Amino acid sequence: MNRNSFYLVLTAGLLLSNILLAVYLFTGADKKGFHPDKPRNTIIERLHFDAGQVEKYDGLIRAHRAQIREKDRQIRDLKKGLYRYLKQGEDSAPVDSATTAIAAVQKEIETIHYAHFLEIRNLCTPAQIKDYDLLVDDIADIFSPKPPK
Repeated sequence: MNRNSFYLVLTAGLLLSNILLAVYLFTGADKKGFHPDKPRNTIIERLHFDAGQVEKYDGLIRAHRAQIREKDRQIRDLKKGLYRYLKQGEDSAPVDSATTAIAAVQKEIETIHYAHFLEIRNLCTPAQIKDYDLLVDDIADIFSPKPPK
């Protein structure tokens, strides 16, 4: 193999690897799974937050995530207790109690979410309230995981 052939093969290999990387980045990397910063970035963009608002919003997010993590832990513990009843047979009284407790915590989660969005509204300037009201119509879609295709 002479020097020209070597460089031709090397150039073709590098070109192919760049094309494959570009295809991966543009078709698969951003579309798979849930990205926790995507909703954050969407809200910042749609509400046109300035740097100060973004800093306050990030603080709200940290507090909100901590509250939700605690409630998720509570639900996980309650479900463990619920599933222990599977070993005992068909008595539904403790099952009803356990599922009612799970539902109560889930209600608390939804209340926390609602309060979080009210806090976001309070960050808005009067000029941003119109954008916030438009955002509210899309909140469920922004925060819901997308079903697989």
